[in-house]
Amino acid sequence: MKDTKQITIWAAAVATLVIPITANAALYTNTIFADNPKLYYRLNESSGTTAFDSATGDGAQNATHAGSITLNQTGALTGDNPSDTAALFAGGSGWLDSTYVLNPTLAFTVEFWLKPTSLAGPLDQTDLAQRNGTGLGRSLVYWNGAGQKMSTFLGGSEHSWVTSPLVVGQYTHVAFEADRLLMADRCFRWWGNGAYDYNHGLNGPSFNWPTLGEPNLTGPPALSGMNELFADGHVEWKPRSAFKPDAMEAVGAGASDPTIGYVRGGGTDATYY
Repeated sequence: MKDTKQITIWAAAVATLVIPITANAALYTNTIFADNPKLYYRLNESSGTTAFDSATGDGAQNATHAGSITLNQTGALTGDNPSDTAALFAGGSGWLDSTYVLNPTLAFTVEFWLKPTSLAGPLDQTDLAQRNGTGLGRSLVYWNGAGQKMSTFLGGSEHSWVTSPLVVGQYTHVAFEADRLLMADRCFRWWGNGAYDYNHGLNGPSFNWPTLGEPNLTGPPALSGMNELFADGHVEWKPRSAFKPDAMEAVGAGASDPTIGYVRGGGTDATYY
């Protein structure tokens, strides 16, 4: 396939998503169906105001056009199936309204092909949003116009990625994979003496309670890593290289900061993940 790129963005955990890309739209859809999607809006309708869900075919999760949407646009995948078209959404006034209820506390993946007509800031361009039933909600995937990067607001704070290779007039495959972190090994700093409590250290564990007679280490934590349990049941080892020990120490009693895995507790207690 010519003139396309792929970007995978993430929330809560980095995960690799491999999708075979082909210029044959029919083969591509077979690949999608083999993954048993919950929803699949192909947006290849030639008329009407309904986006049909191809995943089940029973019509229960069909989406409705809202605002300005133009059908019969050239799709990303043509090959020997040129009728596999796309839809053009007018910026700020066109979207699909789906009845599907996404559970953001579980692991999930959303994929789509995106061909921007403009990436100019400062306004954001929402690609996927979750409504709360009152017309409001949270942007799960959007183009950050001011920062010129793909971003997400899942988890209550904005995350943007270092590189986001979107190009005006060019299709990009975007895969948003959220694998929610449920539990992790302990890494805690006590307000009383600023010492850390963790299991896996470069020189053994550290305990923040001084009367136990065990090492209670202050300064940037010398942890070697921690185990993390995710919503889909798998466990990953997060190595020291994935942490920011100096930033963990410097944050002090500041506000919780997901960019360094910090949650503020009572007083100046701090928990890291």
